[in-house]
Amino acid sequence: MRCFALAALALAACRPAAPEERYGFVARLGSDTVSVESVTRRGSTVTSDAVDRFPRVRRRHTRIEIGPDGGIRRLVMDIHAPSEPAGQRERRVVAEVTGDSVRVTRQAARERPCVPSRPPAGWPWRTSRRCTACTSCTSPPR
Repeated sequence: MRCFALAALALAACRPAAPEERYGFVARLGSDTVSVESVTRRGSTVTSDAVDRFPRVRRRHTRIEIGPDGGIRRLVMDIHAPSEPAGQRERRVVAEVTGDSVRVTRQAARERPCVPSRPPAGWPWRTSRRCTACTSCTSPPR
């Protein structure tokens, strides 16, 4: 009996992980392509790579951690905007969800983190939760 339980436990531990899901989106406005996005879900992590043009071209890499309840626990988005001035091309946005709160910080290259008063454009989900007003950074939220 003991050997059977040990063998069953070993077989359960060796089962393959959940398969990854891959899909993509192409958004068009008339005959113009506005954005292209590739999304991969593996377990409780969703990774997205996207290029959009609204109004300028941006490349985004986003990693979202999904909680046991299916909601977003943490989001990290790295944004590269090649048409921006040199010090503003790289940006990182981090959102952390705890209980009924969302803390959003953004950081440009060589800039200290900032908590914006509203989410940046291209935000990947809608929420009714209010973000903290930005008081610690020199640049206003965009």
